[in-house]
Formats: sequence, structure tokens, C-alpha cells
Amino acid sequence: MTIERPSIPPARTQPVTDTALFLDVDGVFCPLHSLETDPAWGPTTIIDDPGFGELAISLDMAAALVAAPVELMWCTDWQDIANMAFASYLGQSLPHLTRPREREDEWWKLDAVRKYLRENPHIRRVVWIDDHLSAIDEDDDDWVPRSAQVTRELEARGIRALLIAPLKTIGFTKADWNVVLGWLRL
Repeated sequence: MTIERPSIPPARTQPVTDTALFLDVDGVFCPLHSLETDPAWGPTTIIDDPGFGELAISLDMAAALVAAPVELMWCTDWQDIANMAFASYLGQSLPHLTRPREREDEWWKLDAVRKYLRENPHIRRVVWIDDHLSAIDEDDDDWVPRSAQVTRELEARGIRALLIAPLKTIGFTKADWNVVLGWLRL
């Protein structure tokens, strides 16, 4: 039996803003190794993706994210596959950052964000939600979380940043979202 993915809706019309929101999939939009999202978001929807199996998402979270006054985009190893799996639940497809051919850093996502910021100088604020932000950079003598390196670099560029590293088995929580909303109002 062949299971087809739903068709991909049109691309998101990004609002005119100085804020970008970079969103990971695994451990953020979808919890890893769990078929439950944060209960504060409301009911969990289980989707059976032909390529990835059962995945838990929150439609309330999806609606909140697409309603945010930010340039919303995927920053995930899924790259354009994220739209094939999730755009129909978001009601729109999102742009995605791509893995650069030449890398400055061990973490491709940081290189992709650097490139995006160089190409979009109007962005002065960044919300980055990725469970990998909590990883320890073993090359740093102080063994600090990756988020510290990212924060230092963005601040050096004059960009205010809010970095959130959700617990990957729970994903992005409603409490995390409330932090984002408060920060966006600043």
C-alpha cells in the first residue's frame, strides 16, 4: 500500500520585521522518542509520515508559530523535507536554511545562520529554538554550552538573541513560547 504525503501549501508570506525565528524539528517541533507534546499546548496530534513513521505535533503550537510577527524558517537537518512532512499542518510552507557547502564551524546550522544574517542585514533580533543549543562545545577550553558561543557571536554583530534549547523528549513548551512572546514585546 502506498501512502502519500498531503500536498504542500503555498509558501509563507513573511512579515516585514527585524526578527527571525529559526526552528528545529527533532526535539523541538516534534519531541524525540515520545508521542506526546507539552500538555499545555493542548491535544497532541500524531501524524504517520510515510518517511519517518509516527510523529507527535501540537497544532496549537503550529498555529502560534505561524502567527508570530517574525521571519519564521526551518533550521533543521530535515531541510526541505520539513515542509513535505509539516507544511499541511502549518497551513503554509516555510523557507529553510540549507547546509553550506563551505563551513566555518563544526556545526552547519551556525554557518547557515551566519550566511542568512549576512544576506539579510535588516534582521537585528533572532529567536533560535534548537535542542542542540545545549550541546557542549568540546573545542572550547571552558566547556561551555553551544548557546554561549552563539550568543557571543550574535551580540558581537549587534544582534539581540533569545536562544531556547528545549528538552528533546518534550520539545518546545508553552512556557518556552511565553518567554518568546515576552521577549518579542521588548
